[in-house]
Amino acid sequence: MKLLKSGYETLLAHKMELLAMYILHLIYGSVIGSKLKSVMSTALENSLASEELHTGLDSDIFTDLIRHEGLDLISVMKLSMVLLPVFLLFKIFMNTGIIANISKAEYGVKNLFTNAKKYFVKNLGISLMSLLGFVLMNILIWVPFAKYSGNSLEEIMETYSTEKVVIQLIIVLLVISFFITSLLAAWNVKAKSNISLHINQPLTSALRFTFSNILNLLFLSLALLIAAVVFFLLFKWLMSLCTTSTTIGLLLHIFLAQCTIISLCKLRLFFMGAVIKN
Repeated sequence: MKLLKSGYETLLAHKMELLAMYILHLIYGSVIGSKLKSVMSTALENSLASEELHTGLDSDIFTDLIRHEGLDLISVMKLSMVLLPVFLLFKIFMNTGIIANISKAEYGVKNLFTNAKKYFVKNLGISLMSLLGFVLMNILIWVPFAKYSGNSLEEIMETYSTEKVVIQLIIVLLVISFFITSLLAAWNVKAKSNISLHINQPLTSALRFTFSNILNLLFLSLALLIAAVVFFLLFKWLMSLCTTSTTIGLLLHIFLAQCTIISLCKLRLFFMGAVIKN
């Protein structure tokens, strides 16, 4: 409960930091969205799929456009991959300032950028270590599974007795990946917080914190994951009730999409506050 209380208090106290986090995601999403809109506009010319857009958004439209109209998603993916490193650097920079603000009980965008410039280089190293740990974890978990089970679903089915066993194994591996990723994220946040507070041996201290609070951190991560799934399903259901044939319906779609992004940013800030203040 202490973790949840700390996270909630952080949400209430650091609203400008939340806004900065949201704007960063909005800019990245808008650039990718503009490219996708351009590609779709070209593909929708003289396409029957365009008629479906008058009654509402349908995910099948993307499949139909790829299959029959040659929707060029490759160019969108290339742009995403080119911009992703830039986005990640800005995200690390932003998170550096947010973590320092929470740790030192400072507030506002001005302090965010001041702290970000001060601690960015050191925090970048921690982020790279976390990324390396994440990559190694996935290699150790999924490479042996893929090697043993085969590359195709048919080979997997031949290796294991029933489809149920395969699904159960994949679920277990996903749960393990989620828990390890959660602990890596907690160590990442705590280590960056220790640096901003000038604590001796910040990495080792963060590691001790992570292992001594492992059950609480896993509970926190699971609770936030459930909240994220609930938000996603709720907003998806609400969007399905709206039609894009009217201006109001289109605006509601945009509003709900932004609510989804804000909710995810809130969960991220909640996690930071819960880890830092304990």
